[in-house]
Amino acid sequence: MIKYRPQKGSLQEAMEQSKEFTDIADMLNYIAERSNGLIKAKNIVISYSNGEDDRIGWKSWRYVCVTEFGSEHYNIPQCIGMCDLGEIKGE
Repeated sequence: MIKYRPQKGSLQEAMEQSKEFTDIADMLNYIAERSNGLIKAKNIVISYSNGEDDRIGWKSWRYVCVTEFGSEHYNIPQCIGMCDLGEIKGE
């Protein structure tokens, strides 16, 4: 199971908007659809694993970032959320 939470002001607020998916493509499409055309799935990048997040029980959390947002292009991807791909770090 893949888990996603948007970047928000607080962890509680972000977790209230968290969602689970069966595969990465579904997650990317969900993010793109909710952006009102500002984000394309092809411009979303997922970072390497940062290990466990004991606060929320995620085994291997990662940053979810974009290289473009509307007409803005970023040389350094900008974080829009976090995800857990369901694997344990090192797998």
